[in-house]
Amino acid sequence: MLNWQVKIMINNYLNLLKKNVHVLKKTGLVNNQTANFSSSFYQPCGQANRILQSFNIKEYLGNVPQNVQVRVFSKKTQNPTSPTEVSEYKAQENISKRKTLEGGVIVADITIGNGVIAKNGKTISVYYRGKLKSTSKVFDEVTSGPGLTFRLGRGDVIDGWDIGVVGMKVGGRRVITCPPAMAYGVKGYPPAIPPNSTLVFEVELKDVK
Repeated sequence: MLNWQVKIMINNYLNLLKKNVHVLKKTGLVNNQTANFSSSFYQPCGQANRILQSFNIKEYLGNVPQNVQVRVFSKKTQNPTSPTEVSEYKAQENISKRKTLEGGVIVADITIGNGVIAKNGKTISVYYRGKLKSTSKVFDEVTSGPGLTFRLGRGDVIDGWDIGVVGMKVGGRRVITCPPAMAYGVKGYPPAIPPNSTLVFEVELKDVK
């Protein structure tokens, strides 16, 4: 099985080929050893499937030194290079794993925990990182210490969290996408969150009481 880095690279090539081929002309593969076939990825969209079908993954992996970090290719605002961004990508790349809940809240589990389940009325503690979907800019985060503590389902947090956190288990991590109506709505939360913003959170459940 391919490692996640190569999976991400290939998935992003597919997306870029379909949406905007010329973007690939500004990128390159890991090193010069792979330059011979990298040019084939610059061909028109109609050739994408044929190119990928002939692409020998095992041969490619054999050409890349193990100590070389595989570059991850994506759009400028969607380059998953940090651990958190990679986790978010891994959760969102497989649409079949995503669930749409009440109000259009979308959840995608990165890791299924094995602890106590978060239920309405319980007091929970979480780590999180919040981003604007439109720009991927981080506007808030708590990733150390006791975390953020609140009662689930009691309106202590935005609606998207009250809906999206339910069902998580302690130790689990989940990406929660909240449309404006399930977040800060038409007013936003200036200056960090503009009006009508869709927000994307990576949430790690630390404790349930």
